[in-house]
Amino acid sequence: MVAKTGEGPTIVYGGPASPLGQMIGYCTRKAVREAVTKAKVGGFPPNRPIVKRLQERQLPITKLAAELSKVKSLNANEKL
Repeated sequence: MVAKTGEGPTIVYGGPASPLGQMIGYCTRKAVREAVTKAKVGGFPPNRPIVKRLQERQLPITKLAAELSKVKSLNANEKL
């Protein structure tokens, strides 16, 4: 969430390299980490390997690779 109070200096750039962007990134990572740690969905501990998480959801790694290969900015293909 980003809010404006109308006070203080105007921030023109809030990208990841800016102080604001770094603060937002830090807070987001911290909040997600805390949420995942508390969740333990289905009684599973949150520190399981990604492959095990995919297996629990019946999602083959090949399907994940195929979907990721569609993201142009990754410059990837679905060959493993």
